[in-house]
Amino acid sequence: MPSTDSTQTDLLAALAADGADWGHLSGIHAVHQRAGRGRLDRAWDTDLVRALTASVVLRPGDEATWGGLGLLTGVAVVRALADLAPGVDAGLKWPNDVIVPDAAPSDRTEGSAPGWAGIAKIGGILGSVATDSTGARAAVVGIGVNLDGTVPIPWAATVRSAGGDGVLEAADLLTAILGHLGELVPEGEPVRGVGEAVAPLCRTLGEPVRVVTARDAEATTGTAERIDPDGALVVRTRSGEQRFLAGDVFHIRSEAPLA
Repeated sequence: MPSTDSTQTDLLAALAADGADWGHLSGIHAVHQRAGRGRLDRAWDTDLVRALTASVVLRPGDEATWGGLGLLTGVAVVRALADLAPGVDAGLKWPNDVIVPDAAPSDRTEGSAPGWAGIAKIGGILGSVATDSTGARAAVVGIGVNLDGTVPIPWAATVRSAGGDGVLEAADLLTAILGHLGELVPEGEPVRGVGEAVAPLCRTLGEPVRVVTARDAEATTGTAERIDPDGALVVRTRSGEQRFLAGDVFHIRSEAPLA
């Protein structure tokens, strides 16, 4: 479609109205998104940037294994960028960001862009779980990737600014993402291999981090150790390991020492 407020909202409504029409890897792709949703209901629109904005239905088996679907979708995005824009050094920032090295790291500090010193965001993933009109459960993943143009936040970048040559079409990128996503998340099968697929691409691992969650009054500081099979981030702290299934992660640089 040419334009919509949110592909995620549209697809969830379509599933509720006629779930039988929306099979595994089907979805909605918009050229312009006016009020896209990010994590924690953050807004994201494409007024100044040309972007891929799409939401996709996933129907794997065993809902108890679905915790890593957002991360696996990020893996599919990174692999698709490697296919179509090999000059872009894309990776993942737990839990849902697609990132690249900052093109001007001297301009990005912990003070000017908390948690983003040395890296920049080119895309993000938003996951939802819904019951469709047939009573079946389905996951919906929203995918946003900045292709070119003017990014709206100081810690963001585009495929073009990160080293992409030529014009990358959103439809071509989406086709490549769906190809990889179909391999990573087979229809009707439990979700497997999350840690193995994510770890080589996750720039959060090995970094000193600060993790903020809705349930904790204070942030947790430590070193990101691994990704568990359910997609949880394991952080080594002075008091031992802690697991996080959700939260905001801030990468800490030398200007913000561990406390």
